[in-house]
Amino acid sequence: MNSKPSYYGVLPAQVRYDTALTNLAKLLYCEISALSSKDGICFATNGYFAKLYESSERTISRGICSLEENGYIKITRHRKKGDFKVVKREIELMSKMSVVKDKNVQYNNIKIINNNILLDKNVTKEIYKPLHDLAILFYTTQESNYKSIMPKWNNDDYMNNSINILYRLINKDGYKLDDISNAILWGVHDDFWSSRTLTLTTLRNKSKNGNTKFTNLHLAYKGAVKPTKYQGGILR
Repeated sequence: MNSKPSYYGVLPAQVRYDTALTNLAKLLYCEISALSSKDGICFATNGYFAKLYESSERTISRGICSLEENGYIKITRHRKKGDFKVVKREIELMSKMSVVKDKNVQYNNIKIINNNILLDKNVTKEIYKPLHDLAILFYTTQESNYKSIMPKWNNDDYMNNSINILYRLINKDGYKLDDISNAILWGVHDDFWSSRTLTLTTLRNKSKNGNTKFTNLHLAYKGAVKPTKYQGGILR
């Protein structure tokens, strides 16, 4: 890795205060900005970052994936012809981020009042409990696996945001609660999806194939296991 960092990195407020990102992910964003060339491209490898921060390449990979999933960076992967192995990676900082100045705003269809994220007004008491229970089960399970890189989820804002996303999978995207629960809880035990789904807040984000992240997760679940039913926090 021949790139040399500049004297300083950039850490925008939108990245700094994003509760979906771990502290490591935010630090990686700053480091990427420092390593970016005049064209805005960083060529650093996970091995470079791992050595720099005395961490494992797997941990670094999760942080990089988190930045990509949340739209803060764009990654171009170059592979050998006829091979899946990545031989070169280009990381580009996304410049489309906008700063929210008004403390009472509508952001990504989530209402923010006095900097607090409110629960969707259409979430009834009946639907709130299973969605809340699912979110708690998801985050506690993932925290036991990825404690060092998990976002700070145990607060009202983060939980409201997570429940809003789960509710919109039902209300906007047409999924049933059982389908959502089964796919998510299957994913936390799947080798591929477990490390790529550290938060519920990005499930409706669009993936490169045009599907939402949850749609891809649900398709993977349906193709991997027989239909099961989520009951009381376990898969049956």
